Amino acid sequence: MGRKGRISAASLLADFLAVCRLERGLSANTLMAYEQDVLRWLARSGFTDLRQLQDIPRRAFIDYMEAERSKGRAERTVLRRMMSLREFFRYLAFEKHIAESPLERIAFRAAPNKLPEPLTEEQAKRLVEAPLQCPSPHMRRDTAILEMLYATGARVSELLGLKMSDLIWQERLVTLTGKGDKQRLVPFGKPAAKALRAYIDQKQPENGEARIFPLTRVHIHGIVAHYAKVAGIGRRVYPHLLRHSCATHLLEHGASLPVIQAILGHASLTSTEIYTHVSTAELRKNHKRFHPHGKVA
Repeated sequence: MGRKGRISAASLLADFLAVCRLERGLSANTLMAYEQDVLRWLARSGFTDLRQLQDIPRRAFIDYMEAERSKGRAERTVLRRMMSLREFFRYLAFEKHIAESPLERIAFRAAPNKLPEPLTEEQAKRLVEAPLQCPSPHMRRDTAILEMLYATGARVSELLGLKMSDLIWQERLVTLTGKGDKQRLVPFGKPAAKALRAYIDQKQPENGEARIFPLTRVHIHGIVAHYAKVAGIGRRVYPHLLRHSCATHLLEHGASLPVIQAILGHASLTSTEIYTHVSTAELRKNHKRFHPHGKVA
């Protein structure tokens, strides 16, 4: 194979991730998933260099999929791992390291577009007000975090990236920086504005480029889980559930899908349409209550 065949799999993976970051602008979370998924497959396969990555039969990947399923992996996890491998081998083919990707002609079973049950509006209200039930030095900070997550539907990474310069107080708008460093303007209501103002006034001094919430993802998850228990919500609650709840409640109160798409920062309306299924139970309840032939005898 010559010198080219001796290129290590690790260096090929590093080059692939660099292209994804610098040229495609993929998020840190996506890059981490790609890296972990490819490394897991390389370790299981025992492949260490380019020579071994050439002419891999498709059957090997099908067997890998089935092995992952037999271990009880969620279908969505299996699909994500295969998508990561497909992107890696597409890169190898594009750079002419291999003749063609062996994964192009493999049909992946689509994972169901299933969202978790959102919080009810009453549960969301109890959650954002929970810090007031147990005053602490971080009460204002935690209230601001919960209010902003629910009001804007922000991802944790977007919340942690917030700076004072991202806020337009007069219009109650905030600039969120999402996947691929794409920015969007999102409104927030009076309760969130009040909570944020109280926290910032306490935090002082204001530095336009300083992070408003200098915490980690683990901190945010811990804060949400803690106050869910304080609020008496008998289920697992995490930051992304507030994003789902924000979108669902907007939809139930009449917001259009394009508006919700803009608020959440979805690249495709297809991603937003899954929230229509979350509200099906509410539609059925109203149909049963108000339609002449919907009522149960």
